[in-house]
Amino acid sequence: MNKDTTGESHDTERDASNAHPEELLAINEKLVIASIQQHEYAESARLEEQRAKADLGQLRADHDGLSLSLEQLRGTVAVIQAAYEREHHIAESLQRPLMMEIPEDAFPGLSVATLYAPALDEAEVGGDFFDALLLTNGRGGSRVALLVGDVTGKGLVAAALAGRVKEVLRAFLHEDSDPARTLARLNDYLCETVGEAIGGHFGSSAVLPVALSLAVLDPETGLASFTSAGAEPPALLRADGTAVEVEVGGLLLGIRPQEVYTKTVLPLSPGDAVLLLTDGITEVRRGDEFLGYEGMLQLAMQPPIGASARDTIHAILEGARAFGGGFRDDVCLLLARRQ
Repeated sequence: MNKDTTGESHDTERDASNAHPEELLAINEKLVIASIQQHEYAESARLEEQRAKADLGQLRADHDGLSLSLEQLRGTVAVIQAAYEREHHIAESLQRPLMMEIPEDAFPGLSVATLYAPALDEAEVGGDFFDALLLTNGRGGSRVALLVGDVTGKGLVAAALAGRVKEVLRAFLHEDSDPARTLARLNDYLCETVGEAIGGHFGSSAVLPVALSLAVLDPETGLASFTSAGAEPPALLRADGTAVEVEVGGLLLGIRPQEVYTKTVLPLSPGDAVLLLTDGITEVRRGDEFLGYEGMLQLAMQPPIGASARDTIHAILEGARAFGGGFRDDVCLLLARRQ
């Protein structure tokens, strides 16, 4: 019996001894796999860390570059803003004499009123202007020249050109009071001279077209001569409360030399008035509806008969502003009533 027990014990030990290496081998395999995976994870983590550091470095470089670009942009904007403000100030200085209000009693036998209203966007100075001057013929007689003009565009060049046109027109009218011949002469002057004199000085060689409406009237006889170059036609406001368009027109100034302009001569009775205007009034709109020339005439007839020149012109301006809620272009008005 002892012999059998000892034999079984030896078999058990042998089985255990045979199983142990396999278990160890399995454990070793798992350890090797785990080690390899750990190495791969470590390598992957190292690469990710390198990429993260590279991305962070790029972000820092981009940030530094962006900061530098932002500072450069701010500097550029500051330079542009300073240049704009300087140009705007010069343009305002040039425009201010063009808009000096004319005294109501500046001319014997006439009552004169003028108004200027800027567009809703007042960022740039416009080229609108008006003027009224006394013309003597050397024989004791005198006439009054009335004009309203609009230089195409805005800014410094437009304001400078408006001032030049006003000065030259004054000189030409003192030499020849005929409005048609004067506009023809002014047109040739603009086509041949001003492109270099104005545009070259302010950085542009092109002449901006000029719209202009001109009336020359004799307060004593009541005769008035009208001409126009691409501007809104003059209007005649009768003392009886009616208003009519003066049919006259011509090409914008400064486009084509040797242009011929015509004139219309009409009598003014005491109480009648001449109205000159830029298209900022007629082009005011409500949605898709424009006030138009007829709408402007309706506004001109609203003041009661006998209303002063100033009351009449204010009624036109405020009526147009109420119609459109404001002006998209500068507005210039001049009214002269024969007393």
